Amino acid sequence: MESISAIGIFSSFIFALLLIKKKRKRFSDKILITWMFLFVIHLVLPLMMAIENRFFIEKINGLDVGLFTLHITFLYYYTLSLVNNRFKFELKHLLFLFPSATIYIVQYVIDANVELFSEIIRQHFFDSNILFHLSSVVFLNLLFSALFCQKLLKLLQELRKKIKDNYSCSEDIDLKWVQNLGIAAFVLTFIGFLFLIALLKGKLGEEWLNNLYFTSISIFALVLGYWGYKQEAILEYLEIPSMDAPILKTKEPEQTTKQNPAKKESVDPEELQSKLHKDKALQPILVLMKNEKPYLDPKLNIGTMANSLGIHAYQLSKLINQHFNQNFFEFVNQYRVEEFKNLASDPKNKHISIFGLALDAGFNSKATFNRIFKNATGQTPSQIRNNYAL
Repeated sequence: MESISAIGIFSSFIFALLLIKKKRKRFSDKILITWMFLFVIHLVLPLMMAIENRFFIEKINGLDVGLFTLHITFLYYYTLSLVNNRFKFELKHLLFLFPSATIYIVQYVIDANVELFSEIIRQHFFDSNILFHLSSVVFLNLLFSALFCQKLLKLLQELRKKIKDNYSCSEDIDLKWVQNLGIAAFVLTFIGFLFLIALLKGKLGEEWLNNLYFTSISIFALVLGYWGYKQEAILEYLEIPSMDAPILKTKEPEQTTKQNPAKKESVDPEELQSKLHKDKALQPILVLMKNEKPYLDPKLNIGTMANSLGIHAYQLSKLINQHFNQNFFEFVNQYRVEEFKNLASDPKNKHISIFGLALDAGFNSKATFNRIFKNATGQTPSQIRNNYAL
């Protein structure tokens, strides 16, 4: 356990130093620096235990009971700072300390009233007050972990919707790694609860449980430090035009059915294209996509495209939503799919791999390309290319 904790301490300290030296630090980076030092403190505790440090035993033994929940709280708080580039500390954010404070209060009440609880505990719960204390703490950790994991998943779901309204790709900004960390933390807490039951029944050793716990904390710190250092800002580099940019007048789309406005009528593609060309507000968009092919830029975002058109980003988003019934992500990637088809049908490109053609069409991820292509065509890229080969 000591060697594992030492590795975790070293990793956390190194990532903290790298983040301190990082240029153009955002508030999220400052949160992560603080968090890395919290990991250092947390992982020092088992080392103090191993050397039987008297100060630790007398003064700060039990400090780690609320630290796990504090890590989950930090994960949610850190995610909030990532999805909002204007995020800054406010006094109300101190409420995020409430879960960990609750655990420490419960611990203090139990420790301060050992004699009062002992008889009740022996009769109705466990033979040991320590086991009752431990089970209470783990249960509270499980409860708060479930709460913050649910809030985290909801926040990430809202982020992905925002990404698809503003970006043509989602790699490196959808915070999938944060979601995986949150789920892993909750699963770890639940497993810890099950192991605690096994411990209470005498089927598991306490030392083995401690090793598993601090190993998990060390791995958590290592993964967090690595991905956190690599993480770029989200929704920060949208190039939104100034308020002086012209706002085009557009027609509101007519409802297709009076009885059920939500129901969409099937429209012939040529008829739809004809209608779109008649709308003056849409012509610049269609001309830009056809002649300039901005979708070939893998990192194209709605702000950049709006700048090219000289209109507001929110207006471009509204035009795409209303007239194409798509978000920005879907709109751009349908052009990339068609570009891939054109490239795949050209005999001159038969020596280029499928993913190579996908890159040329504006995609930057094989997994995303395959998923989008399958959804758009109902076929795999290989099937389409084989059809052209025939």
